[in-house]
Amino acid sequence: MNTRWGEGVWAALVALADRLATIGPAVFIMITLIVLGLLAGALLRAVVSRLARAIGFDRHMERWGIGSSVRGAGVLRAPSDVLGLLFFWATYCGPCKASLPEVLAFERERHTQVIAVTDELREQLDTFFKKFDAPFPETVAMDEYRKAFLAYGVSGTPTFVLLDGTGKVRSYATGYSADKGLGIAGWSWTKPAPVGG
Repeated sequence: MNTRWGEGVWAALVALADRLATIGPAVFIMITLIVLGLLAGALLRAVVSRLARAIGFDRHMERWGIGSSVRGAGVLRAPSDVLGLLFFWATYCGPCKASLPEVLAFERERHTQVIAVTDELREQLDTFFKKFDAPFPETVAMDEYRKAFLAYGVSGTPTFVLLDGTGKVRSYATGYSADKGLGIAGWSWTKPAPVGG
């Protein structure tokens, strides 16, 4: 009787081992994918959180993600009625460069933080800023994966997105010419005459 009982237990253990051998790899792969997904999510959240704090948009970080901040560590927050102006630009964009005096005038006169957002890589930006000596917004952010570009429907540069204190879009304009200006409702600007001319 002991032998029969032992054979039955042994048979059950063998059957269990066969079943585990069949589903074991699938369970291992599933657990591995879950752990990798959690780690990737935590890493992405850390990157987005760090940038959001750096540029003062920490309250709205879930709305859009930008890779990392290039310039502008000690950024002042904008007044409560206006969060800031997102200035989507590119180093090769002539109209972007032409808009800079007005962008900076808007920042100064409206006391509104300007965040210059680009999808170009750090190496391109470093090369650009070594040669470009004209005034530029203090805060420049890289959007390597174009998350902010996609979130705000940006398809061309320059694009100007004015956000209010709740993160809602108050004004949106694409393109720039001196005649048109930034295209922000309620804003007009006259370029100062050249000194001595």
